[in-house]
Amino acid sequence: MPGGVYGSFAQVYDRFMSGTPYKKWFAFIKRLWAENAQSPGLVLDLACGTGTFTKILADEDYDVIGLDASPDMLAAARQKLPGALLTCQDMRRFELYGTVDAAVCLCDSVNYLRGEDELTAMLACVNNYLNPGGLFVFDIKTVFKFESMFGDNTFADAAGDAAYIWSNRYDGAARVNTYKVDFFVRRESGLYERFTEIHRQKAFTVGEVTAAIEKSGLALAGCYDGNGFGAVTEKSKRVFFAAREKTKSEYSRKFPLSF
Repeated sequence: MPGGVYGSFAQVYDRFMSGTPYKKWFAFIKRLWAENAQSPGLVLDLACGTGTFTKILADEDYDVIGLDASPDMLAAARQKLPGALLTCQDMRRFELYGTVDAAVCLCDSVNYLRGEDELTAMLACVNNYLNPGGLFVFDIKTVFKFESMFGDNTFADAAGDAAYIWSNRYDGAARVNTYKVDFFVRRESGLYERFTEIHRQKAFTVGEVTAAIEKSGLALAGCYDGNGFGAVTEKSKRVFFAAREKTKSEYSRKFPLSF
């Protein structure tokens, strides 16, 4: 994540994210790989967080690299994936030792990018390390979701010995949502310790993302509604994008040799 967010929250992140449909997303991504004649061996999980999806990939015998900007989130990931390559880097500008066959970035991590320049920079970085024909699959929360669900609303939840209060402030002109999260963790003494974190997410339009994909050197392979994985509508709350690394022949056509 840009800016090193998810510090103390890493302690309780998995408890509150237990309902995230990671396995459903994995099945969808496998379908995209098959439809695009991809059989990836090495997969990069960008903004991997506590490594829940990374572990799903590893358990399915994919070689994985997990990358996240939060040391606390990666510490939790290392407990799940003690033998995996996990690296603490910013997804806007990262370096790998070699290329990968496929990449993913899930759970609206892309919304943490602060604008189209940062989005393009991240996509260009993925483009640099993705093998020809490889897919990069990522998702975003939509403008509709920020406007209709978050707005200026407050939410609360409890999970075992932890609870949170999550308040939102959405700036419609800038399309930026600010989250203030107060969460409470019960310690062995019986007392609750309080942590507060501030998070900001940018609401990108489908058109902005599509333009950034093309600008980065990747090619749009498709975009899909995040619920049923069908066509995107004006009321889609989450959208998945598949961006493809261009093949050598495509680069040759676009940039013909001069001799």
